[in-house]
Amino acid sequence: MTRQEQFKAELFDLLRRYSVEVDVEEDGQYFATGINFYSCTHQNGVHCTHDDIIDFSVGRRENGKE
Repeated sequence: MTRQEQFKAELFDLLRRYSVEVDVEEDGQYFATGINFYSCTHQNGVHCTHDDIIDFSVGRRENGKE
């Protein structure tokens, strides 16, 4: 398995574990400015509490640095 394939597999596993949706944020001119991660699990028809929500954005980064 290549490094890229391993990264992709681990990333998708993490997204599945947390039921996370991923969206690309744009600046209005079709340039990507970041990625948004969102998840709100619903168990037994009950909406999740504020503490159960995952909702954050990651702007452009290099090697994990802001």
